[in-house]
Amino acid sequence: MKNLMIKKEDLKRFLLFISSSMLILFIVAAFYFIWSENYTENPFYQRGDYLIAAVYGIIAIIFIKMYDGFEIGYLKMPDIIFSQSLGILGADILLYLITCLVLKDIAPILPIVKLIIVDVAIIVAWTLVCDYLYIKVFKPKKLLIVYAYHNATDLITKMIERPDQYDICEAVNINEGSKTIREKIQKYEGVIICDIHGSQRNDLLKYCYSQNKRVYITPKISDILVRHMQPIHLIDTPLFIYRNQDLTLEERVLKRVFDIVFSLIAIILTFPLMICVAIAIKVHDKVPVFYFQDRVTKNGKIFKIYKFRSMIVDAERFEDKKAEENDERITPVGRIIRRLRIDEFPQFFNILKGDMSFVGPRPERVSNTKEYEKTLPEFELRLRVKAGLTGYAQVHSNYNTSAYDKLRLDIFYITNYSFLTDFKILLLTIKVLFNKKSTEGFIPIEETDAKIEADGDLFTLDDEK
Repeated sequence: MKNLMIKKEDLKRFLLFISSSMLILFIVAAFYFIWSENYTENPFYQRGDYLIAAVYGIIAIIFIKMYDGFEIGYLKMPDIIFSQSLGILGADILLYLITCLVLKDIAPILPIVKLIIVDVAIIVAWTLVCDYLYIKVFKPKKLLIVYAYHNATDLITKMIERPDQYDICEAVNINEGSKTIREKIQKYEGVIICDIHGSQRNDLLKYCYSQNKRVYITPKISDILVRHMQPIHLIDTPLFIYRNQDLTLEERVLKRVFDIVFSLIAIILTFPLMICVAIAIKVHDKVPVFYFQDRVTKNGKIFKIYKFRSMIVDAERFEDKKAEENDERITPVGRIIRRLRIDEFPQFFNILKGDMSFVGPRPERVSNTKEYEKTLPEFELRLRVKAGLTGYAQVHSNYNTSAYDKLRLDIFYITNYSFLTDFKILLLTIKVLFNKKSTEGFIPIEETDAKIEADGDLFTLDDEK
């Protein structure tokens, strides 16, 4: 039985690799055909065309992988299509720019438009076929959930939204005893361990490992820290070391240079639009154009965040009122700029000043920070880096994700920081902007220990949920 499960997993990886390779092959073939038919007056011979096609294939793989577009069976079918379409759009635009450089002129854009249409058609057809076959061949694993302090309702509710991935058949409390739980584990293909004491969890992990059972675990903050530790072998006893350091000097310099350069570019590109928005707010809503609020960034430093005003002037008096889609406090212009995220544009100036970075944990209100720290002492850990315009938690969560879950995502970002991660988060932010799930729902304060801010913030722990 164990060998059969291992072979099934190997088969799944092999088939996914073959299907992904076929997708890239079709896309590259479409590119080569359009390139050779429309850009024949180029400095390359046929071998050069092959090289350009190979470069295009590599760029397509990078962009699609950045958006998790190869994750058949992991993401839902619409998400796969959307991720791959975004990835291939980026690849097509980049190759068009390269083509202009190669030809030393503005290349005809119509062939690239045709290529995008053909690519999307290929992606849709490929995804429909692969997703259908995946569901037919690979059934969701039957799972047992083991819980301790509560009945794991929140986790189960989230997981049953993906019946293609999880088939939770039974739930058992850890207090039922080791023997009973082990007998139940034998009936299923995998185990979900939800908020169990460390020693009991370790026993379960060892047993599942010995029985070759798949295990899903809801991590604690300490688990995320341990995951970042490095093994050392200076003595004959294995050791893990957690260096407990912030970003290195090189990382801080590179991140700051990136923030300065691209915030200046963003300000220049969006300045005409910001002027139009400012005029629209002043003329139509007769309210101050900008909204300023104290927020908390690295090391607890307080700064004033800049936003276009999207709510009425005295919205703060409704502090306990949840921000809803049809909130009467939102002005007509505010409704538009919130939907398009334009109200966040003034934060480019915060980034240029050094108050914020493009990527990092979203800055919270001072009052909210104090409230969170009462129930989540680990909340201060997210203040080890600068606050960001977008962040790891924002691209991997929904509008109604709990404060603790977002905290875990923020700490995962901090402990696994890299410039490549920042770049990927920026790309994924584009995807999130078009994802309705990122702006729907709300978990009441009594369930999440979270507060809603009066003027709304589509990317914070409060309102981006």
